[in-house]
Amino acid sequence: MVFYSKETALKLSLEEAQKELLLYSNLCKMQVQVIAAQENQLKKLAEELGSKSQTVLFAQVQLDQLKSKLFGKSSERRDGIDDLPLFDSQESKTKTITYDRKKRTQFGRTAQPELPKVEIIFELPESEVKEKGLEKIDGQFEVSELVNIVPGRFQLEIHKRQKYRVPAEANQAPLMTKTDTILTSEPREATIVTAPGELKLKEGSRYSIDFGVEIGLSKFKYHLPLDRQSRMMKEFGLNVGSQVLYAQTDTIAWYLRNHVIPKFVEEIHSSRMNIGDETYIENLAKGDTKRFWLWSVKSQRCVLFEMYDSRTKAVAKEFLKDLQGVLLTDGFAAYQSLANERLIWANDWCHPRRKFLAAEKTHPVESKFFVEQIKLLFEIEEKLRESPPLERHSCRQIESRPIIDAIYVRCLELKNVLPQLPIGKAIAYTLKLWKGLTVFLDNPEVPLDSNAIERLQRAPVLGRNNYRGFK
Repeated sequence: MVFYSKETALKLSLEEAQKELLLYSNLCKMQVQVIAAQENQLKKLAEELGSKSQTVLFAQVQLDQLKSKLFGKSSERRDGIDDLPLFDSQESKTKTITYDRKKRTQFGRTAQPELPKVEIIFELPESEVKEKGLEKIDGQFEVSELVNIVPGRFQLEIHKRQKYRVPAEANQAPLMTKTDTILTSEPREATIVTAPGELKLKEGSRYSIDFGVEIGLSKFKYHLPLDRQSRMMKEFGLNVGSQVLYAQTDTIAWYLRNHVIPKFVEEIHSSRMNIGDETYIENLAKGDTKRFWLWSVKSQRCVLFEMYDSRTKAVAKEFLKDLQGVLLTDGFAAYQSLANERLIWANDWCHPRRKFLAAEKTHPVESKFFVEQIKLLFEIEEKLRESPPLERHSCRQIESRPIIDAIYVRCLELKNVLPQLPIGKAIAYTLKLWKGLTVFLDNPEVPLDSNAIERLQRAPVLGRNNYRGFK
C-alpha cells in the first residue's frame, strides 16, 4: 500500500481511489485483530502476575526483614527520631517538643560523700624551719581537696594463728570413768587451742573470698576475660594463671549453688508475680547439642538464671515448677504448658507491638491503628507507675479495657488477611495470646511488658563470646 499526499490523491481516478481505500480498510481490520490478540495476551499475563503478586510481596517482605535483622538498629526507636518516646505515633512527629530547663540550685564542686577520705599533712623540713626561724601554728592548715586514683593492689598476707595450751591445772585434773562397778581415773591428753583465722570458702585455699568474688564480677559483670585479668594482675606484681582464676570462679559458683541459690528459689516460689524468659549460649563442646539455653525468672526482689541443654516443655516444667500466682512471658508455647489452677500464664504487649511494626511497610494503615492503640496502653501504665494496686486496677478497667476491646474487634475484622504477610502474622499472634494479653486488666501487680527480665539478660547476651569454654 502506498500513502498519498493530498495533492497526489486528488489526481487519482475514481477507480484508483476506490482500490486504495479498500486496501486501507483491510489493513485497519488486520491491525484491529492484532491489537485484540495482544490485549488478550496482556490480560492472561496480568492474571498470572496477580496470582503471584502476593508471593512476590511476601518474598520482598522477608528480604526486608532479613536486611533489617542483619544491618538494622536493634533499638525500638522509630524512624531515627531520638527525641520522641519509645511508643510514638505518626501525629506525634509533627508536635513541637519543648523542655523546661531546671533551674540550677547547686553551685561549685560536686560533693563526693561515697569516696573514702584520707588525710595527708604536708610539713616543711625541720632544717628549713630552724633556718628561717619559723614557729608552728597548731591546728592551722591551708585545706584543699584532690581526687586521686589508687591502682588495683594485691598483697600476700601471712596469717599466723596463735596457738594456746590449756593450763596445767586443768590439764592434770583426772577424768573419772565408770567401767561396770569400778571407778577409774584417766589423765587428760594435752589440749591445744588455735585462734580462728579468716573465713575461706574451702579449707586450705590460698585465695580470699574477696579475691574470688572480684574475679567473678570482673568476668561476668564487666566482661573482662580471665586471660586479660591474668595479664593485668602481672602488671601489679601478682603472677597467677587464667586456670587458677577459673578455679576461683568455679569455687564461687559452688558456694552460690549450695548456699545462695536455694534461698533465691524459695523467694521466687513464694512470689505472687514472676517474669520469665530465655536466651541461648553457644556450646563449644563436642556433642549433639549446639546450644545451651539460659533460662531466667525474676521476682520483685531477685532474679535466677539456670543453664539447660534444650528449650523444651520438659525443661520449662523443671525450671519453673512450683511457681504460683502469675507468670509473665512472651508467646513461647513451652510456658503455656505450665498454666494450671495455681499459675496464670500472662503475656506482654511488647511482642505484639514489634510484629505490627514489622507490618508497617506492607500495610501501613492497619498497622498504624494497632501501634497507636498499644501506645495508649503504655501511656496509661506510665501514669500509674507509682499508683497503689487498687487505683491501678480501677484505672485499667476505665481507661485500658476500652482500648483492649477496640484492638480485639479490629483483629477479628482483619483476621482473614493472607496469613503469610506480616500483618496477618501479627494478628494471628495477638489473637492466639489474647487470654494472656488481658491478664493485666484483673491483676494490678502484672506489668504491661517483660522488659525488666530482658534488661537483666543483657549481661549474659553481651558476654556470649566471653563466656565461651564454660560447660
